[in-house]
Amino acid sequence: MSIFLICFLIASTLASYSRFYIMPVFSNLLLRNIEKEAERTAEYLSAILLAIQPYQNINLPDSQKTIFGNQLIELKEELFTNNIRERIKEAQFYLHLEKLKFFDSKGKVVYSTDGKDMGIINTKPYFLGQVVKGEKFSKIVKKDSKSAENRILKTDVAEIYIPLMNRAK
Repeated sequence: MSIFLICFLIASTLASYSRFYIMPVFSNLLLRNIEKEAERTAEYLSAILLAIQPYQNINLPDSQKTIFGNQLIELKEELFTNNIRERIKEAQFYLHLEKLKFFDSKGKVVYSTDGKDMGIINTKPYFLGQVVKGEKFSKIVKKDSKSAENRILKTDVAEIYIPLMNRAK
């Protein structure tokens, strides 16, 4: 009986250790790696939209920083020409991205790969509290759970919002 009890305690301890320590550490590490890839994707997409190379103007004096300043880049619908839209769709396909949305600094969707989102204004706390201030927001959303925008998702996704801004900051 005591051997059974000892084996049960060891098995319970290992299962608890895995669930409450290993899995959260692994999930955080996975999310950080996904964020890095999302940042590279955002830099690539900003190069498409703004016709600049990532990190191009980081070492310029502030007076010469005309594309990336210390403010968020103001995206407008006019920026998304047919050529730019096609390039974004190609990038979405080759980078295996579920959906791309571009917001102006007030939270209005100025372009989305899902046309239903156009013109919607994001007033969610994560957007106004982090993204508009230049901070990224990310989380893993499991299948059949609600996204940050209150949509029920059909697959597991990493939901990441990255402001286009001076990357040296």
